[in-house]
Amino acid sequence: MKNTDAQSQYVKDYELDDYFIDALQECEPTLSLTISLYLEEHLPEIPVNLMTSHVYAGLVFYFDKPVPFIIEITKSDDYLMVLSDLQFIDMDEYLDLINLKLNLKVDERFSYPRLVVNGL
Repeated sequence: MKNTDAQSQYVKDYELDDYFIDALQECEPTLSLTISLYLEEHLPEIPVNLMTSHVYAGLVFYFDKPVPFIIEITKSDDYLMVLSDLQFIDMDEYLDLINLKLNLKVDERFSYPRLVVNGL
């Protein structure tokens, strides 16, 4: 009989919408992994609201080049956030979102291939 205690302690914090998954599948697998790991670490806590979605800008590095993107997040209850969309943007749009204070923390650890070589 397997020990299910470890499984029952895991709480799912977010769900991925089809648009979000499609965007990750359309880019290089290593870029997709870098973005996923970055979001796992830097996903913001947002207030519960059925009628509002939140947009945040993120930045990862892929072969030492910045890759800015936006994510759309909704939170309909205390336990589940939905990542509903991911879009790649240009640096001007990213800088505009920084000015609006809608950016996630820049973390240079999330840079491919250094991410693979150095680990987290």
